[in-house]
Amino acid sequence: MKLLDKYLLRRFLSLLLYSMMAFLAIFLVIDVVENVDKFIDAGLNRSQILTYYALNLPFFISTALPMSMLIASIFSIGTLARSNELTAMKATGVSLYRITAPLLILAFFISCGSFIFDDQVKVHTDRKLEQYKDRYIKKRPPKQNLRRDDIFVQDTPNRNVVIDHFNGSSMVGNHVSIQYLESGRITQRIDASKIIFNDSLDNWAVSDYVVREFTAQDSEHVVASDPGTLHVALNVTPNELLKEAIDPAQMDYGELSSFITQLRNLGIDPRKWVVNLHYKLAFAFTNFVVVLFGLPLVANQRSGGLAFGAGLSLFIIFAYYAIIKVGQVMGFKGLLPPLLSVWMGNIIFIIGGIILLIRTPK
Repeated sequence: MKLLDKYLLRRFLSLLLYSMMAFLAIFLVIDVVENVDKFIDAGLNRSQILTYYALNLPFFISTALPMSMLIASIFSIGTLARSNELTAMKATGVSLYRITAPLLILAFFISCGSFIFDDQVKVHTDRKLEQYKDRYIKKRPPKQNLRRDDIFVQDTPNRNVVIDHFNGSSMVGNHVSIQYLESGRITQRIDASKIIFNDSLDNWAVSDYVVREFTAQDSEHVVASDPGTLHVALNVTPNELLKEAIDPAQMDYGELSSFITQLRNLGIDPRKWVVNLHYKLAFAFTNFVVVLFGLPLVANQRSGGLAFGAGLSLFIIFAYYAIIKVGQVMGFKGLLPPLLSVWMGNIIFIIGGIILLIRTPK
């Protein structure tokens, strides 16, 4: 059986490699055709274009992997069935379950690796790619990180800091609001014209401030008003205020989880981002699902050849992605729970794959 496992895995991995190379070449050609005019207009040299595609490579790999997994599974088992090798294996007493087991185990581990790759490599290179496009293609000036506008920070679960403008060189911010919350409701607010960071005290002070308190009946009471200064203890530093906010769509799993927690603490419905959080894991396991569904479909197929395998692969991929996207939209609209909405496609195809595997002659 070790020899059989090696034979099947070697066959599967070689087809997977060839499929990945083919898809990467297709994606590269399509992208070059779409962007060659932009490269010429921007005056990019060879090195800059190579850097652009090096940053794009993780996205290409992530997109191509599920399709390559499906093609590798269909053609590896399909060719065995058409050449009667699969029949010979069954004749020696090896069941279809045992034949497909190493491929399914490999697909599971590839799915786990795909999640780690997307979360730790693809997400972060996507950010660098956006910065690269801004600098070299769109010709936007690099951000100096010495000034930021429209800052919103939740430095504790029950306190928000809002600053209109902050200058990193002078450590001074203009038009600040410090909001204290209980159960998602503002109970106290400090409004000030300026906020200053004191290096020697490692603390903040606001000037020309007004302190307001809010009762449960939404009535407002001015507690204090002074053109002088008031020291406030905030759990945020100037460097943290100067950090550029990350688009939630470009956050990794841990960052997005923290962002969702912040939204909940603020009383904001984070449904869209919860759906996207679960989608990260659900999409990674596409690699396992398509193998489980594709293997029994071709286990007894002895005709059709390359055209049949290619057509079947395209049909499964498009059907799968259609269900995934429909479920995602239903999750955004609140028609399905976030977890179920993105796993709906996986669940349908896993059940379908198990049924097909059970009904296929062993």
